[in-house]
Amino acid sequence: MASGTYRSGSWGSYRSRSTGSSSNRSTGNCAPGYKTCYSNFNSKITAFRTLCSQTTGNASYKRPSPTTLNSFANWIGKGCNVFCVNPTQVSKWAPRSSNFNPNSTTSVKNTLYRKFGRSTIKAVCRDKQGNFLVACSPTCKGRPFCFPC
Repeated sequence: MASGTYRSGSWGSYRSRSTGSSSNRSTGNCAPGYKTCYSNFNSKITAFRTLCSQTTGNASYKRPSPTTLNSFANWIGKGCNVFCVNPTQVSKWAPRSSNFNPNSTTSVKNTLYRKFGRSTIKAVCRDKQGNFLVACSPTCKGRPFCFPC
């Protein structure tokens, strides 16, 4: 999985067997006037799949608690996106003069607050692979927001 992206399964894109052409379902052929709605639903589905992946499979680190996952689900319900960010990415955003600890959730949250603002970063927790799940508002300073920036 590429860091800083949504986790998604094989459903993200597919290849047509008859023509050999590829199509991306995230820009699917939705009816005119529904593109915004489709995009919103698709991003919520992807964010929920990210949370679901935390409950299955092997874990290198301690899994997020059910309470934490429910909290993230509530943020998704409020319109937030969930991203997976690795500690190396976060350390690039940390000021050189700080005592940044890439293994501390609090340190990562404070670094992201400084970089993107409290109105953009809603919640941070450690995922089962040792990366960080970050719930973010879909916009930052009036523009669409997506990791990595």
